[in-house]
Amino acid sequence: MATYRELLAKHFGAEKYIIACAHLIGLPGSPAYDLEGGMDKVIKQALRDTKILLDNGVHSIMFVNEADIPYYADLPIEGVAAFATVVNTVVNELNIKIPYGVNSIFDAKAGLAVAHATGATFMRGNFSGVMAAHFGLFPNQGPDFYRLKKNLGRKQSDPPYQLCNIGNMAGYNLTGQDEVAMAKAMSHDTYAQPHAFAMAPDNLDKVKAVKDAVPDFPLVVAKGTNHDNVKQVMEVFDGTIMASCLHEDGKLFAQIDPERTERFMKIWRSM
Repeated sequence: MATYRELLAKHFGAEKYIIACAHLIGLPGSPAYDLEGGMDKVIKQALRDTKILLDNGVHSIMFVNEADIPYYADLPIEGVAAFATVVNTVVNELNIKIPYGVNSIFDAKAGLAVAHATGATFMRGNFSGVMAAHFGLFPNQGPDFYRLKKNLGRKQSDPPYQLCNIGNMAGYNLTGQDEVAMAKAMSHDTYAQPHAFAMAPDNLDKVKAVKDAVPDFPLVVAKGTNHDNVKQVMEVFDGTIMASCLHEDGKLFAQIDPERTERFMKIWRSM
């Protein structure tokens, strides 16, 4: 039986892979939502950014509601509906053939609902632990998430494959466990396992320790990969989530920059 590391490498079509974020501008209900531009503006920018990423040959796209600050533990229904609408529109209009996924920040259940409605095959989220951030307290959604996945007719091992945040990069982990302990604990939960772990690359010795502790699970860079460090971090990680590095001036809430994206991909192909 294939390991999750082998399964995701096959899914993304490469032993080392890029998960490129298409960050949506504010969705309906969020403070950043543009009432005048409406959903047409959200969709137009998502189409533009996603096409640039596709044209540059990334392995996958992950749609993210990054601009919906402050984040909810339960994304409002208007946000869920809008999120699914944008993803479906972009996927269909651009005829996306590579894997695509979603990240509904701090609400794994909403992410699963969007994935189910859009055919997304992977997702990022917090599937274990209790997180505290300046937005508030975010309790463990695992019990509700895995029951919802079962009720939607999906086995634990079925897509959408889950990339679980570990460590303090998505907030302060109130369980007191470090990344190694979190990964080991979740790897033993047969009916509630993620398929990969996402963690910051700040301490590569810690990353190597996680890799040694759970060798069957791929590790994905959660943040911070850029033009200068990609060769170093990818010696350890299996994949990387790409965010602000590919945006204009390296700013998260700016548009995707074609030149920065092309330059990054040239570095990637040279490795």
